[in-house]
Amino acid sequence: MTLTTAHKNAQHLAQFLRAQHKRLSLPIVVALDGRSGSGKSTIAKFTADILNANCADTPIVTVIEGDQFYAGGSNSTWDARSAQEKAANVIDWRRQYKLLKALREQGVASWQAFD
Repeated sequence: MTLTTAHKNAQHLAQFLRAQHKRLSLPIVVALDGRSGSGKSTIAKFTADILNANCADTPIVTVIEGDQFYAGGSNSTWDARSAQEKAANVIDWRRQYKLLKALREQGVASWQAFD
């Protein structure tokens, strides 16, 4: 995907999200999924930049990258897993769920990215 295409997609997504937010008056959670290198992070960043453009002091969009919830583990533990187990356990869904639940219920949350 070219940057121009990603930016156009982000503009369309931002327009759609503005309309939905105006209609619903509720927080909106957007999940982007796709293959590695397909442009998810780029579209997320562009969309957040567009929606946050007039919110210098308090951004209204936060991008949470799934990689920040990498479950970690040793090489030997990882190597011993099947492909299905690796796919099911690469992300710590419990931590990610707690974050998303707090955002939905309280409007704010904090997390520590995997290091």
